[in-house]
Amino acid sequence: MKGIPPGSAEYIPGKNELAAAVGVTPDGKKMLLACADRSIFVQRFGGPFNAETDAAAVLKLALVTPDCEGILINSAASEHTIVIPRARIDELLARTKTPA
Repeated sequence: MKGIPPGSAEYIPGKNELAAAVGVTPDGKKMLLACADRSIFVQRFGGPFNAETDAAAVLKLALVTPDCEGILINSAASEHTIVIPRARIDELLARTKTPA
């Protein structure tokens, strides 16, 4: 896979499984890596986009990833990163639920 930071383990997901790279921030936190702005990513960087999924799936993946301390979302549109701490993931997942 392209774009996986050095030192990250590569995991090949099975059928109907989602996997993501885990990076380490400068202060040592292990974060699930995600990218926003897919269309701009393709325009700016070309090459393949590893996977595309919705926010709820990424949030759930962070919860089941051992030692994951949150999600690091990198913007392709600008040099900005948004950090979602693990402590906020349950709250954000609750917001994604649609009323019955």
